[in-house]
Amino acid sequence: MKPIEKLYIKVFLFTGLFYSSAMAITGYIDDGVFSVGKILFHTIFFGGIMSLTLVSMHVSNLNDQGILEPSEADLKSTQSAEFVSKVSKEEFLSRISDHAVMSQMKLKSNDDILRLNSGITWKSWGERIAIKISSASDNIFEYQIESRPKLCLTQIDFGKNIENIVMIRELAGIAE
Repeated sequence: MKPIEKLYIKVFLFTGLFYSSAMAITGYIDDGVFSVGKILFHTIFFGGIMSLTLVSMHVSNLNDQGILEPSEADLKSTQSAEFVSKVSKEEFLSRISDHAVMSQMKLKSNDDILRLNSGITWKSWGERIAIKISSASDNIFEYQIESRPKLCLTQIDFGKNIENIVMIRELAGIAE
C-alpha cells in the first residue's frame, strides 16, 4: 500500500471515529439512545470528507515544495534532518535575525540547542524547532534539526515542518 493511501485511511479513521464518538455521546445525552446507523453514517461521511480534503491539501502543498512522490517520512508531521555546513552558530543566529519568517519566531538559546517556536498560522497551530549545532572539524559544523507541531495530535501539517527544514538548510548555506 502506498504511503498516501495509508495516510488517507489513518485520517479517515482518526477524524471519523472521533467525530462519530462525539456525536454518539451527545446523542445519548439528548435522547438516551445509541444509534449504530448514525455512528456509521457520521464515521463514513465526516471521516471521508475530512480525509479527502486534508490529505489532498497536504499532498498539494508537498507538490508545491517539489515533492511529487512523497515517502512515508515526507508525510509525517514531525521532520528531522542532519547535515554539515561552514556556517557557525553565531553566523547562523545572525542570519535568523535577518530572515523575514524565522526572525518572527521566539528564540531560546542555550549552549547546546537553539529552540524556535512559531505562532499560529493558516497552515498550523505552531511548530517547535530544535537545532543542535556542533563543531565537526575546523570551520565545519554539524547541524541536527527537528521540527514538530506544537499540538501533539497533529496528523497533517500541510508540509509546514518540511518547509521549516528547507528554510534552515538555506540559512545554513545548503542549497536544495
